Amino acid sequence: MNTEKTATRTEPMVGIHEKLYKEVEKIQKWNAKVEIGAKQRDRELHDAKTLIACQRQNLVDLEVQKDQLSGKLEEEVNCKQEISSRIESTRGMCEFLKQYAEGIASICDEYDYNRNSLQNQTDEYSS
Repeated sequence: MNTEKTATRTEPMVGIHEKLYKEVEKIQKWNAKVEIGAKQRDRELHDAKTLIACQRQNLVDLEVQKDQLSGKLEEEVNCKQEISSRIESTRGMCEFLKQYAEGIASICDEYDYNRNSLQNQTDEYSS
């Protein structure tokens, strides 16, 4: 009879051990999933940090390039202003020379007229 009681007592114990073993397996699987998820998130975080560092470097490079281009643009604007000033100055000189040439042409015309008049008068007195 003692063996029957022991057998009846061990049967529930075997069931409990099986349930505990199954629960332990479930916990181990869950723990493995959590560890895999954590490692994956760590990799993603590392990749994101690497990407951020790369983007920051690109941003710094672009800022340097922008500063260089801004300097070149400023030089070009200054050069354009200087060229515009020279063009205006040259136009002024050309206008002055045009007026001067017209004045000289007028004087030459007057000279030719006077010379012809004098020649005609000389010819009239000579004849």
